[in-house]
Amino acid sequence: MAYNFTDVKNNLTTSDSGLCVHQNIYEWYNCVIDLYASSSVVIDRYITPVWYVIGILGNSLILKVWIRRMKRASVVTSYLTVLAMSDLLLLLLHILVELKFAWNIRTIDAPAWCQVIFVFYMFAQYMSPMLIVGFTLERFISIAMPFKSERFSKRNRAPIEICAITILGIALSIPQIFGWTFKDGNCLGSNSSFFADWTWFSDILVFCILPILSFLLNILVVLFAKRSMNQRKVTAPLSSSHHSKSSFKTNLRVSTITLLCVSFYRIFTVLPVAIIFALQFKIPMGDMSMPVSQMKYDKTWNNYFSYLIAKKIIDEIGLTQYSCNVFIYLATVNHFRRDVLKMFRKWLPSNKRDSMELQSYNSNVSKSTYNSRQGLTFKFTEFSTLP
Repeated sequence: MAYNFTDVKNNLTTSDSGLCVHQNIYEWYNCVIDLYASSSVVIDRYITPVWYVIGILGNSLILKVWIRRMKRASVVTSYLTVLAMSDLLLLLLHILVELKFAWNIRTIDAPAWCQVIFVFYMFAQYMSPMLIVGFTLERFISIAMPFKSERFSKRNRAPIEICAITILGIALSIPQIFGWTFKDGNCLGSNSSFFADWTWFSDILVFCILPILSFLLNILVVLFAKRSMNQRKVTAPLSSSHHSKSSFKTNLRVSTITLLCVSFYRIFTVLPVAIIFALQFKIPMGDMSMPVSQMKYDKTWNNYFSYLIAKKIIDEIGLTQYSCNVFIYLATVNHFRRDVLKMFRKWLPSNKRDSMELQSYNSNVSKSTYNSRQGLTFKFTEFSTLP
């Protein structure tokens, strides 16, 4: 959140025993925050970079794994690949914005670039909830209405859906041009009433309504999946019932459980950010012409400082949604975990790599033997039921 200091710049005091005497409005603001809300500064400068490192490395790893599987591309792979791209773009742009507002480094203070960067910045934020809803809706249609969903190829369907989501994300982001202006050498928020109304509309739609819709769709996916499994138990022969159940659980784990984890985690991290952002209009800053040394005794300023610290903590939680998907995939997607292990094996010494490959081979042989025995059991059961 960037603050518009344009209207109050001329009211700043510069005679306060040398406290926060700066010509630049951002330098003055950062000095005040450093004095009375230092916890928010510590979070911005020393915790946020941790999520940058995890997110950039994690999303790069996700892209490398999913792109390798693009030849066998499914709807799942296509959506998760684009989701990793948008998360990576968001983190890279977030670094530039953070350098400006947390460190007062002029990374976005330039004509045109001031507006353009926030178009892409919000586009990356909007893409994440919309991709989750799109993926969830696609899975719901595939499970609830499988015959209708097969009317045209799944491989052709995913790119069309993703392109439509991308166009919608761009359309929602373009009004950012009216929300920022380059003035007096700084990128500042504008006083556009249209932009204020549009921000309310787009933020409520993307960060409140869509996550809730995604969660409700996921509940429906689980219910329809259970119903499908019960129907298979009734209609499938005794010899193949165990195999069908096992196959269904595998598919449910790869798609639905992963989707549920990602969606629920996004809801957990997005909604608090949306709520705390809306509260900024209810918790204003105090009188900026007040001497800095007196701000700690002012109730309005103290409320603002407390709000700012709470906001920074919640913002950090929200930032993890763009950084921590890799842990969800490692925990829920078997082939993703195997591909990651294969990558890391290449970096190990030859003796350790050979040992790991031998263990993996023995594990696969054991599973193959078990499956073969199960297959013989199925066949014997089927044979014994014949008249």
